[in-house]
Amino acid sequence: MIEHLPQLTPDAARSERTRARCRQALIRQALNRQARPRGLRRLGVERAIFLGVSAIYLSSLALNVVRVLIQ
Repeated sequence: MIEHLPQLTPDAARSERTRARCRQALIRQALNRQARPRGLRRLGVERAIFLGVSAIYLSSLALNVVRVLIQ
């Protein structure tokens, strides 16, 4: 049954095009990683501010609930 199937051989030109596309994608990713740290630092500061404000809000909410329950 398998004898009727043609034997497949790799296409060298297609393989080289695929490798070239992969290399270009890797180079683009490396360039993006180099440009990203400044943005990440800003995101870290924004995240810290957001978490700090959220913690203050939640602690004041809990304090108000405790005040209401005590009265």
